[in-house]
Amino acid sequence: MIDLDAEMRFWLDALALESCGWKVTWGWVDSIPLEDGRSAFGLNTLNADERTSHIKIKKLATQKDMDEFVDTCAHEMSHNFGAEIERRILAIQSEEDRTNAHEYIAETLAPALTRIKGTPREMAFAKAIKSLSGKTEAFAKVAQSMPARAKENTNMPEDIASLEKAMIEAR
Repeated sequence: MIDLDAEMRFWLDALALESCGWKVTWGWVDSIPLEDGRSAFGLNTLNADERTSHIKIKKLATQKDMDEFVDTCAHEMSHNFGAEIERRILAIQSEEDRTNAHEYIAETLAPALTRIKGTPREMAFAKAIKSLSGKTEAFAKVAQSMPARAKENTNMPEDIASLEKAMIEAR
């Protein structure tokens, strides 16, 4: 049984979005037409400054819709995570700010990636993270290699150094 609330709640919790102030709502819609005539599986309308987001997910009518469901939920919620990363990267004024930003990323991702390792959600998140905006593209490259190394321990010097380098490149 497909449960939109359970899937969206999973991603909201896994990415710790509520704990940093995000208010996210979601719901089913009949269709999500795009300007080029195609139809989308999901759509996220977000305001990064206010940390608000409303996600629309196309009602599941075909097997393809069902096959894309988890990927779509991960993708749409990842837009919020990407916006939060951008907020933190753009706010960097000092070494302490940079440390706080990369600690936020590592401390959020390590437990999330540990929870999804070896599940279909791992692949869904890997696909979603690749679609983040240009400012987080360098971060996405680093994050793709983290699931195999993510441990309960959030003090991962290798990953933190890689994330810091990626954030500097993303500026």
